[in-house]
Amino acid sequence: MIHGKENKDPTYLNFENGVAKTMLDKIINQKVRKRALEQACHEQHKDIAAHELETFNCCLRITSRVAFHSRTVELTDGRVHERVVEQARQREQSELEAVQ
Repeated sequence: MIHGKENKDPTYLNFENGVAKTMLDKIINQKVRKRALEQACHEQHKDIAAHELETFNCCLRITSRVAFHSRTVELTDGRVHERVVEQARQREQSELEAVQ
């Protein structure tokens, strides 16, 4: 007994009201916010990567900035070289058509 009041069982937590309910609500809200933030961040990274790859595939002029910002393209995988060769071939063909 403390000050005339009997101590409650320390393993008993009242989740319906009181301090335990408040703390539990705060913990749950924090977990929900954290999970939503992580999911939004993950989706945003996927969208950015897809946009950069689309930019690489649709750009009219391949520069080192375009190649490196597409993230999935490395200089050693050959895709940059193939793309540059393809663009040069198209440029030459359009010049030949213009001359004819």
